[in-house]
Amino acid sequence: MAKHIFDKYKMAVQLCLNPSKIKNCKMLQASKFVAAGLSTISILGSGVGIGVVFGSLILAIARNPYLQRELFLYAILGFALCEAIALFGLMVTFLILFGF
Repeated sequence: MAKHIFDKYKMAVQLCLNPSKIKNCKMLQASKFVAAGLSTISILGSGVGIGVVFGSLILAIARNPYLQRELFLYAILGFALCEAIALFGLMVTFLILFGF
């Protein structure tokens, strides 16, 4: 039993070192889909971050309405940074699916 598991591990290591041997393997396609799905978690975090930014903007404007213009500029900067994280995650997803 242990020898059988060791042989499978050894074969997996050899295939990882030389992935050109498994170009049309279903396991490679399945692992690409799993990796692409996991890399989309950054999009979920970006959505939460954008919600936090604009929720905080509403609270800050309610406390001090005279700073509305300055606070809005800071909120747009925070939105852009959160959205950049989502775009990087989407880029990684497409690289995993179509680049490798």
